[in-house]
Amino acid sequence: MIRTKEKFFLGLVLLNFQISVHAQTAGLSLNRLLSGVEEHSKEIALEKLKIQISEAKTKQAKSNQLPNLSVFGSVDKASNMLVYENGIFNKPEHHDVIHTLYNTGANLYLNIFDGFKTKNEIKLAQILSEISVTDKEKLVSATKLKAIHLFIDLYLQRQWKVTMEEDIHDKESQLTEIKNLYKAGIILESDVLRAELELSKRKMTLTEIDNGIIVLQQQINVLMGNDDKTVLEPEISPSEEQIPPFTLEETIELALNKSFDAELSHHETQAAEMKLKLNKGNYYPKVGITGSLQFSNPQIFLYPYNPNWYSLGIIGLKASYDISSLYHNKHKVEESKIELNSAHLHHEFTNDEIRTRIYKSFYQYDEAVKHEKVYEQNQKYADENARILKNAYFNQTALITDLLDANLQQVKAKFELEQSKMEILKNYYSLKFETGTL
Repeated sequence: MIRTKEKFFLGLVLLNFQISVHAQTAGLSLNRLLSGVEEHSKEIALEKLKIQISEAKTKQAKSNQLPNLSVFGSVDKASNMLVYENGIFNKPEHHDVIHTLYNTGANLYLNIFDGFKTKNEIKLAQILSEISVTDKEKLVSATKLKAIHLFIDLYLQRQWKVTMEEDIHDKESQLTEIKNLYKAGIILESDVLRAELELSKRKMTLTEIDNGIIVLQQQINVLMGNDDKTVLEPEISPSEEQIPPFTLEETIELALNKSFDAELSHHETQAAEMKLKLNKGNYYPKVGITGSLQFSNPQIFLYPYNPNWYSLGIIGLKASYDISSLYHNKHKVEESKIELNSAHLHHEFTNDEIRTRIYKSFYQYDEAVKHEKVYEQNQKYADENARILKNAYFNQTALITDLLDANLQQVKAKFELEQSKMEILKNYYSLKFETGTL
């Protein structure tokens, strides 16, 4: 009785879960997938915050061009002045002074020349900001590519599920016919057992497919900001399968000019050049305009002193040169030169890697296109072979092993054809990522 109640409640839970999942089913197009990923990806959101930080640093570098301005104020109390006319061991005489001293004012320094360091610091900050933007764009593109591959895998798994369900239905009908032949004494029991074993394997495969679909859906839902259990039904339109042709040379040229890695390498070389200029700037003198305004009481700046309030303004040029930079800065400049040479070499290495990846992706795409035509023909052969062997088996002119093998080849051919179509899409979008156009 207890077990019956447990089964009843378990059945209600499963029914409620199925209804809940069904209520969250959502059709998913490729465009909707990409817009959802770009909008809800937390990793992309973090990169956007990094861009804001780099923009703030650029503004800070620009603000260094403004003059340094400070204000001050003080109130002091002074004691009487003691004068030791007869030596410090004798009693001094007291001289009255103005006891309360007030002092207020402002200081100004405006940089005129510092070896172009301020100018180069602004340029360096702008380059680093551009690197942050490119990093974000690369991450967006890489996340889109990841989502597209998951999307295609999910679509392929669903197609594979449909194929497997149709095959299971067909094999159940076939098993019924085989059992009838066994009851009639025409075939051996081993034929029935072999057919049942193959059907059982198909059902186990279907379970694996269902679990694979759940895992892929969860990964896509995380990228899109959906609930983990939202059921997704990927939709691929015919226009997405018709990929326009492009040449290898055009693809390489596009990648070397627009790919994210090429752009990042170019910016990093520019940054190394700016760092070298900044270190060389330490060899130059610094020149600036200085000024101060003072409003104080009493006047003890010039003799004779005066107990009244006074104001005094000073403006002039200030020049300085750090002689120690001649030996302190030498190794910094050498280090910057090495880093610049390294950046140039890295840029060349990056271009080599880009060309290699384009070659690989391009010929993988070409291979997938050619394989599709082969698999289309293979499916026709497999369908015809399965039909012939089915007739031959039930006419007692073929073995059960031949029939089951033909059935397996038929299912395999269907899956391989669908897989080849999806491989074309995967390789196409991989090429778009490598060329910086995804």
